[in-house]
Amino acid sequence: SYTAALTTLSDSLRISVLCYGEDHPDSAETLSSIGMVHLARGDYEAAMKFYQVSLRVKRAVYGEDHPDVARVLIRIGMVYDEGGRHGKAMRLYKQGLAIQRLSLAL
Repeated sequence: SYTAALTTLSDSLRISVLCYGEDHPDSAETLSSIGMVHLARGDYEAAMKFYQVSLRVKRAVYGEDHPDVARVLIRIGMVYDEGGRHGKAMRLYKQGLAIQRLSLAL
């Protein structure tokens, strides 16, 4: 269930923050996972909140052109897509794809 997933992920986030800090890639990945659960249950506002924090951390750690940054951009695009903001979603999908191509030298 979504509730069980969120409880488990929240516990994981708490441990990650205690061990590594808020600005660690592991914490950012858990934030993104929490965002995915919120997206799946249709809570777009909560999903966006967790994705935005994850994106901030990943950009700070990896820089702008990293595959992990691309994945979060695409997930944020999914939130916009589900909310009917298809143009905004498409821009983020394209941005994420460009980063993925750059990182793979395609």
